Amino acid sequence: MKIEFPAGSERAVLEPAGGWASWSNRGAAPQRLYRHLPFRIWTTSAISVHARCEYTMGGRCGIRNRRDHQVPLTFALTLPPSMRHAGALVEDLPLPVGGGAALTIDTIEETRDRQGRLLFEVSQADVAQMLLHPGETYQGDVTLVVDAAL
Repeated sequence: MKIEFPAGSERAVLEPAGGWASWSNRGAAPQRLYRHLPFRIWTTSAISVHARCEYTMGGRCGIRNRRDHQVPLTFALTLPPSMRHAGALVEDLPLPVGGGAALTIDTIEETRDRQGRLLFEVSQADVAQMLLHPGETYQGDVTLVVDAAL
């Protein structure tokens, strides 16, 4: 198994669709804040995946400002069609937090140098909560954990 991320992937800066300049001209809260992070994957067998989070909220990862205001973050996975979870394609599949809740992803055919992606997303309702704290920066560490499923 091998997974490669492009340079700069250690940081995901969340933005509204069209970027911040586009949003500031509209005056309404963004529909969401998000970032897609692509990667390349090679595997011939099943894998186990889950998230490890610096901050958790109700079984999900969270991000927090310096005043401890926290909002939940959707952390989801998309994989090539040669990989399935419970028989279904893996498209923006939310990842559980912690190894005890890890998902098994089956490889139905050899996967070589295929693209996948991670999604980091804050929903519109939670963006509205963030906007009540103007000038604040939200952050938190989120780690994708991938193991061979034995």
